[in-house]
Amino acid sequence: MVVGSCHLDLSLSLPRLPQPGETLLASGVHRGLGGKGANQAAAAARMGGTVRLIAPWGAGGDQLRAALEAEGVTPCGPVSEDQPCGSAVILRSGAQSTILVVPGADASLRPEDLDPAWLAGCRVLLVQLEIPERAALRAAQLAKAAGAAVILNAAPATELHPALWDGCLDVLVVNRTEAAQLAGLAPTARPEQLLAALRGLAPSLVITLGPEGLIWTEGEGPRYLGGIAVQAVDSTAAGDAFCGVLAERLAAGYPAAQALPWANAAGALAATRLGAVEALPDLAALRARMEAG
Repeated sequence: MVVGSCHLDLSLSLPRLPQPGETLLASGVHRGLGGKGANQAAAAARMGGTVRLIAPWGAGGDQLRAALEAEGVTPCGPVSEDQPCGSAVILRSGAQSTILVVPGADASLRPEDLDPAWLAGCRVLLVQLEIPERAALRAAQLAKAAGAAVILNAAPATELHPALWDGCLDVLVVNRTEAAQLAGLAPTARPEQLLAALRGLAPSLVITLGPEGLIWTEGEGPRYLGGIAVQAVDSTAAGDAFCGVLAERLAAGYPAAQALPWANAAGALAATRLGAVEALPDLAALRARMEAG
């Protein structure tokens, strides 16, 4: 189960990322399904998982729901036609990208909009912060009450109120930048420092380090998982591929030590293709990557 955002992506390919006040000509444009919730749900579904996405749907939501259903994801959630669905503009240059998000209906999701029946049968809940924190928290509370494990991908980097989440989280996933912001440390802080500063937020902590892999802990000292060497062309979907595959593997009964290598490989493979949902690897591609070592 994923609770999060779903919006329309507009991706522009540029020779380089623009400076303030600069005009550049794009060499390509792509429109497609996006949003952290949709990306992560699609990543889990491509692994063969049974996935439902709870998202707020604004005007134009029919197109996005149809795209999700084509990915094997069951969409549900409140509908509000008086505001547009969320959207994003992705500026891409080589493997670098800058993403600008207009939340639209994503910002309207309220705790009271969440129907507990939508979470029936959920084994693992994955939430992010492109929806209001209070709504994400309410989803976590409902999932915990139903006996599910809860993963929070605290992204995009924003102010988090840790006391509100006390007892609601099983796994916290952040990248190095997000970890530094949560910890109140400089982005140059060592991964071990970041991990130590975040202890107490969740029983299991995962900090992704891009090409360097990840550092994580689950009730003991830090563990490392090295990066996978790939020819990266676009990092847009890497984090979402990681989170979606991690959630699916945990829901399938894998312990964290076995689930994280799958998630690590998913993030690496997603970076080798352009786009968001279209860059997500499927089970066959990931299995081949895992068997290759």
